[in-house]
Amino acid sequence: WSVETFETVWNIDNCHHVTLHKDMEQMCYKLCPDLSYPPNIPWATRAVWIVFKSRKATSETEEKLEMLTRFKSCTQTAPLCTEVQPELVRHRTEIIDLNVAEDVCSTWVEIDQAIDKTRNRQMVERSGKYTVVDYLTLPQPRTQQPFEALNGR
Repeated sequence: WSVETFETVWNIDNCHHVTLHKDMEQMCYKLCPDLSYPPNIPWATRAVWIVFKSRKATSETEEKLEMLTRFKSCTQTAPLCTEVQPELVRHRTEIIDLNVAEDVCSTWVEIDQAIDKTRNRQMVERSGKYTVVDYLTLPQPRTQQPFEALNGR
């Protein structure tokens, strides 16, 4: 069990307990319902985010991501950077000085962070939060069972 798995289990009643058995072959602990009291799998739920292929992010997010990706792909030459820079200034208030176009083109850390942040925003806009019930009955590894988690739960 991981800490995340433990946190999915709902509070058990007084005098009830959950028993974990060490699996020496896989070097991990597994739930042992037969030695638990009562002898069953405890109730567990887990919140998950599902990204839908059919949902699209807002046009603002898509445009910002495209602009940042285009800016990152610019070469070290100043004319190309100053050509793309005004777009960046309109969309990203963190970089507002047109005189630092060459410095911006040679340093990608901030641009990479902005791209990551925009991709995360894009992902959130395309997803929805759901709860998987009876989480512990999923076969392990549980986090890699998307179809089983959604089927009838």
